[in-house]
Amino acid sequence: MVPSNVSNLLISLTVRIPGYCPVSVSSSENPIIQGNTPDNTIINSGDAKAYICSDNPAMLLAGATAGTVYEWFLNDGPNPIAGATTHTLSTLIQGNYTVRYSNAVGCWSDLSAAIAVEQSAAITLIWVSAPQAGDGVWPNSKTYEVNASPSADSYEWTASHPSAANVTPMSNGRMALVKYATGIVEDITISVKATNGCGTSDITSTTINVKSGCTPLSSLVISPNTAQAVTQNRTAITFSASANTGTPATFHEWFVDGVSVSSGATANTYTTSSTLSTTQTHTIYCRIANCDLTSPGYKQTPTVNISVAIDPTLAPLPPAAIVTTFYGEKTCLDVHKTAGDGNGDGADNNSWAGDRLPLNVRPDDFAGSKRAFTYTSSKDHSEATGQVPV
Repeated sequence: MVPSNVSNLLISLTVRIPGYCPVSVSSSENPIIQGNTPDNTIINSGDAKAYICSDNPAMLLAGATAGTVYEWFLNDGPNPIAGATTHTLSTLIQGNYTVRYSNAVGCWSDLSAAIAVEQSAAITLIWVSAPQAGDGVWPNSKTYEVNASPSADSYEWTASHPSAANVTPMSNGRMALVKYATGIVEDITISVKATNGCGTSDITSTTINVKSGCTPLSSLVISPNTAQAVTQNRTAITFSASANTGTPATFHEWFVDGVSVSSGATANTYTTSSTLSTTQTHTIYCRIANCDLTSPGYKQTPTVNISVAIDPTLAPLPPAAIVTTFYGEKTCLDVHKTAGDGNGDGADNNSWAGDRLPLNVRPDDFAGSKRAFTYTSSKDHSEATGQVPV
């Protein structure tokens, strides 16, 4: 240890051997130079292993390149490797290597962490369980496996059409689970490659076709499948759509009068209660799709016509004790018979529960065609009176 206040140093040595005269030697006086221990270095950016690839030596590189002298050690040996004095080392000998270096003032670093040099070679992959032509049947899941020689550090699995074949590598990397999601109109290539310290293998792949995994829809039907007659705002019809053959449908879209129904019309059944409010002939059909993606991507059922008519049913007026009020912009009253007697002889006996007579028999009950009319249920005008805007 040199005190910090000493700037120069001279070293003197005297050797005394019995029977001989003492011998003294001394150095010249030299200035003391302040130095610091350099930081430790790492090998190959901190990799744990390096590889001798067949007959190609492993290359070791110390991260610190500013040292003046380097010393490499094999398997914690007490002596450095002869001739290994630079920041690189090429070796064909397996084992654990460390390195240290000195700086310009002669201070040495500590030894680096060890790197293991092992024998290896470029990888060759062989299928253990390869994809087969019949695997691509929707929605199959298949496990495939490869064997790597020599062993690999990592594997990479891919599919040329990821949306149709989802690939999930397993924990050991040599195996992968492939799930075929939908049918497509092109081939799918399942590929795998592996990597070790000697590089990446050639890609090993197998091509299969999964188009057969989805059977197109055919023989579409709609029920009821004949023309329908309904009453305005009174009768609802539930239609159903299906295909007699094909992979089960995953999508339905109903159309009324050629327009897609925006709400509640994506199931295989549809009820018309809220759509048929106008007195005309409407049309209805359904488009159905499954996993088949061939253009246009759906099939269409036959079209059914629905004729809507005004409700012809007579709604009798209530007794006079009940006040009848009509609401709305318009009210339509379809009166096709009048009040009559109850004995069936055609005579008027002042009875509300009597025969209903055609309007042309009782023309005086109505004031003609105008915006309002009054109807009285009997001669004394006391049972019921209603006024209806027309």
